[in-house]
Amino acid sequence: MIRSLKSPPMVVALVALVAALGGTAWALTNGSVKSKHIARNAVKDKHLKNQDTIKLRKLSPSATNADQNTARAEARRVSLHRSGPFRIYAKCYRSTNNPANPGMHLSVYLQTSPGAVFDSSGSDTSNSVLQAGEPETQRELAGVASFAGVGDPGTINISDHDDSPFYAAQGGGFIEGSLFVATKVGNPEDGSGVFGSGNKCMLGGTVRSG
Repeated sequence: MIRSLKSPPMVVALVALVAALGGTAWALTNGSVKSKHIARNAVKDKHLKNQDTIKLRKLSPSATNADQNTARAEARRVSLHRSGPFRIYAKCYRSTNNPANPGMHLSVYLQTSPGAVFDSSGSDTSNSVLQAGEPETQRELAGVASFAGVGDPGTINISDHDDSPFYAAQGGGFIEGSLFVATKVGNPEDGSGVFGSGNKCMLGGTVRSG
């Protein structure tokens, strides 16, 4: 005969046994499960449906040209995310039109099929739809640049919150998210921190789709 149920684990085990034997359905009330009930690191990115984390990445410039537009066109595309008709990619490049004030540039773009509705504070599409052959400048999600002038050993620049969020809809699907973008040219007096030495681009963010 059970005289006492002082052990919490025993109580939980008996409740679970009774539920299993009786076929009883148990439901959690809204808000009953809180963060303190979830073990550290138990919930990971893969458990969040339709959400992708663009993990922090550091890129070196893949193109350099005196003309910024030429450097951007020649820069390598770095794929960041794919879902349905949507693709997000980045370009890290360097401009030297003024050798005394070279620049480091990072641009993140959305690529999708014509007809998509697209909105981003990084690019103004005049509340219209993307056309066939739409230039990258009309598909930019976020961008940032750093310049080092005469006597300046280096500069770091980070985009402000106006570069996010972004939204796009195409067919029966959508994509939305926010991005962190930053660039460093040279070696700033305060140090390079997580960037490391040399000219670098850095980015990260989250993307949701459905």
